[in-house]
This record gives sequence, C-alpha cells and structure tokens, in this order.
Amino acid sequence: MSPKRPQTLRPVRNASHQLYVHFYEAGGTERLLPVDQAGEVRFETCLPAHEFPTYAGQEYTPGSYWAASSDTVLDYESFLEARWMKLLDFDADEAP
Repeated sequence: MSPKRPQTLRPVRNASHQLYVHFYEAGGTERLLPVDQAGEVRFETCLPAHEFPTYAGQEYTPGSYWAASSDTVLDYESFLEARWMKLLDFDADEAP
C-alpha cells in the first residue's frame, strides 16, 4: 500500500479559472500543477491518490494490472477501470 501523505496543498481559489492537477510523484512529493503542463508528467510512475480497500461482500472488484507499455503494475478500483487500462495499454510504435 502507498504511504500516508500529509495534506499540505489546498486548491487554488480565484485563479482566473485555471485548472490544476493534484498528484504525488514516485518519491512521495506532493505536486499541484496547471493542467496545461500535465502532458509532461508520466502519471503511470506516480503514487496512487488513494488506497483501494478490499472486504467481503464488496460490490466492485479492485485489483492490479501489469501494463506492458510501461512495464509496471497499476492498481485499479473496478472492473470497468481494468477494461479501460487494457484498451489503453499499447505501444503506438508497435501497432500494425
């Protein structure tokens, strides 16, 4: 499971309607970044924003998926997320 992170950053108010992405880098550093700069971030290497609990009788299916394109294991919270991961997990350079 991912380590607990301090809640230090808060959403920016009255920022000219600028959108921000809040995430945790692989080393655990908390970041707040304008959306227009988010294309430079490899989010597959970032820590998950929350944990996916498992318990008897739950109605969704959390698990892990090995992504071939990034050679990493990614956690998902539901069967639907797992299907999207599988659809998005391809290398455009290797496509026929």
